[in-house]
Amino acid sequence: MAKTIKRHFESFDSFVEYADKTPTVWGDSSKGQDEDFYGEEDFDAAVNLARYGWQAGRDKLQESVADAVKINQPTPMPSQVYDVGGAYPIVALAVAGDPCNMVDSVPVEDRTLPVIRLSVKACYNCMFSAAQVTNYGAALVSWIDRLEHGGQQVEIDLAFPNKASSYAKKQPNSLFTVNVKRAGEPLDLDRLAFVLMHPATNRRFKFACLEKDSRLEKGYSSGYGVSQEVAKKDREDGVIYLGGLKHGDESKWRTIPAAVKQFENQLINAAGQAGVNLTIDNGDNQLAA
Repeated sequence: MAKTIKRHFESFDSFVEYADKTPTVWGDSSKGQDEDFYGEEDFDAAVNLARYGWQAGRDKLQESVADAVKINQPTPMPSQVYDVGGAYPIVALAVAGDPCNMVDSVPVEDRTLPVIRLSVKACYNCMFSAAQVTNYGAALVSWIDRLEHGGQQVEIDLAFPNKASSYAKKQPNSLFTVNVKRAGEPLDLDRLAFVLMHPATNRRFKFACLEKDSRLEKGYSSGYGVSQEVAKKDREDGVIYLGGLKHGDESKWRTIPAAVKQFENQLINAAGQAGVNLTIDNGDNQLAA
């Protein structure tokens, strides 16, 4: 099994600083001039936007999130959660042998709910348009907003998992992770606009991180490796891993309504795989996913 070169950044600022200031060992793809591919005309322009704000992206994300929230906004109603103890039983559930057959009528906002930790794969291929990336980001933000309005705290890490190019299969894999939101912090659209929407996050800063490490040169210098899933051995217990924008799924992210629904499916399935209970308000009661 190939070794994995890992590096974690405690903030997006430290990720950008490392990509910008650490001496380059090999390669220059992070400094390319193709604006359609990289999103900005040069590396310095991308660094400036990452540090000081991306007005166009922020405006677009705010518009998209507003549309997503309209779609994703639950209707306020009394909340109920099924649990092993509560105010009164649901007979059908009890007869069926479900241990969570009691109704807990305490409002969700009055309960202590766990921190929800998300790991979002941030690699995607050139087939995804800026609009599709925006829609994915908007769906993600709207669901974070919905979870936090339900009383849960959400933490987000970006994950950049890569493996060596096909000709160098025995070379190390790489896994860079970046914390972009801590539990208890409010949603920062200024930061998330760039982090979730701008191609430079992946195609400049991640590329630059690869170029700083001599251990990756042999396997990555031609083609910069291949995006992959985060290996199960590298996933932390209790963290919901989201596969992000996957090759072949481009059509699923073309509109805000489609993106919100697709992200719901991705989120609930990933939570089940991680063994994490989510409390999601569907406008009628509280569903444990």
